[in-house]
Amino acid sequence: MSALNGRCRRLGKSDHKWTLGGRLLEQRFEGTSMDMPFSGLGHTGYDNYKKQDVTTWMDTIRIGFFSTTE
Repeated sequence: MSALNGRCRRLGKSDHKWTLGGRLLEQRFEGTSMDMPFSGLGHTGYDNYKKQDVTTWMDTIRIGFFSTTE
């Protein structure tokens, strides 16, 4: 059994590219999660106002946004 003990296994393709003039890194994921179609979209960049890195994520499993600061 895997390190995840079979939970939440995701298989697919993830593409990354710089957007908005190189200010944000965009991640797009397409694949499966728990044998169901899954897609997600994330952005990571530096927030000049907060003076910290910020990441947002949204996908087809959750309804809403997930965000972190680092």
